[in-house]
Amino acid sequence: MGDHSVAADARGISREHQVQIRLMQALAQAVAQGDDIAPLLAELSEYSRAHFLSEELLMRLYDYPDYDTHVHDHERMVEWIEALEARKEDCAAMAHAVQELSAIFMRHIASCDSNLHGFMSRLPS
Repeated sequence: MGDHSVAADARGISREHQVQIRLMQALAQAVAQGDDIAPLLAELSEYSRAHFLSEELLMRLYDYPDYDTHVHDHERMVEWIEALEARKEDCAAMAHAVQELSAIFMRHIASCDSNLHGFMSRLPS
């Protein structure tokens, strides 16, 4: 039946974070080069929403005690992405906003997601 375990779930989350980081880097590069960012922004938005949903389902599955705080952080990041979509015509503002969003994602991964990973690593396999 496949590799379904807490460890496999944690690895999946980490792989998804790597994809998000690569999308952010590609978006920052596209902004710097003056390229059309609409497709990358749409991909980042869609992928991030799917990733957040995946994490939220795992948190519910494993009865994660800090679920509400973590979900609130996801909601804030979705709002940031939506704000980027509204600013996509202003290159200077966009460059700064992409840097800020990247920093927010990295803080989220280093704090909320790290805490979730620690919680999951203590669960029985």
